Amino acid sequence: LHTLPALMYFRKKKPMVYDGDLTQADRVLDWLTSQDVFEIKNEIEEVNKKMLEKLLEENEYVTVFFYEVNSEESKVIMEKLENIDSETDNFDITFVKMADPRYARKWGVTNLPAIVYFR
Repeated sequence: LHTLPALMYFRKKKPMVYDGDLTQADRVLDWLTSQDVFEIKNEIEEVNKKMLEKLLEENEYVTVFFYEVNSEESKVIMEKLENIDSETDNFDITFVKMADPRYARKWGVTNLPAIVYFR
């Protein structure tokens, strides 16, 4: 960093520096929730409610793996899904995961783990 104040976001120990105007709250929020910031190659990205809502607004095809954090079944399935994540990118399908059972119910999901495809 050469100038302060600055905004730096660490994703899996990798720093990302925001180079826009820090006084523009909407632009900062857009950057923090952008695919460039949260996307990690060959890994299904974890999202929160706000990020998922933005993805659904901006992408035609989105697949969400809703899961439980301490579930062995969820862990096994997630390991298998990691193998197809890059393939879904080839079809322009955004693939993310979310560990929020209450938010999953908003989409009619009552049993976890579950996969929901939005288009």
